[in-house]
Amino acid sequence: MAATFSSATRSTQEISAGDRPTRQRLTDVSQSTIPRPTPKIPPVRRRAAGAVVAAAVVAIVLMLMAAVLHTQLAERQFRIDNLNRSVRSEQARFAVLRSERAELRSPTRLADAARALGMSPAQPTEFLSVEPMELARVIAAGGALPESSQTVIQDNPLGQFLTVKILRNEP
Repeated sequence: MAATFSSATRSTQEISAGDRPTRQRLTDVSQSTIPRPTPKIPPVRRRAAGAVVAAAVVAIVLMLMAAVLHTQLAERQFRIDNLNRSVRSEQARFAVLRSERAELRSPTRLADAARALGMSPAQPTEFLSVEPMELARVIAAGGALPESSQTVIQDNPLGQFLTVKILRNEP
């Protein structure tokens, strides 16, 4: 019984030797030639597993996006707090400068500073009236009016500004 069954057909030498295949050998041969059915997972379970994985991925992505959004909001709030802090400090500085300006412009301080420089208060002034005929005689004796005594009267303030620029030869 040294015969081996490597294929489904037996050679003629083995048959002539009188070997008869046993039931066990036939069972081995029949089992190797018959294909076994492979177990299959029902498609419903595959879909459910895919849906669970997809939902988990979506949840993770949403959590990451929420974390990024929260980080950006925290950074912007930090920037806003810094700006508010600097606005408050500049407002305090502005108040200090305003009080210093008011102190520097006070009339009593100006009078004290003028006295320290050797200035004295002005004497009372009087306005003299000149008769028009006297003015005409002075003008006739001196010639034409100097340009510096001429006044420009216009209703438009920008026109006056332009005239001043022209008279000063400024661009």
